[in-house]
Amino acid sequence: MELLLNNKDARSALGGIGNTSFFALINQGKLKRVKIGRRTFVTVESVREVAQGAADPAARKS
Repeated sequence: MELLLNNKDARSALGGIGNTSFFALINQGKLKRVKIGRRTFVTVESVREVAQGAADPAARKS
């Protein structure tokens, strides 16, 4: 059971977004970053929340 995704896998899971959009989501607090040594991961849970929020029309701003 995977709990963490590396940056490349997380970006792919979010539809192949680029680095700029990915790190913007981290800086906005929408993706939870976990550092282990020199490596950076994001939680699967936060990726799911972002993906579900993007798919939810009510979550979009007009």
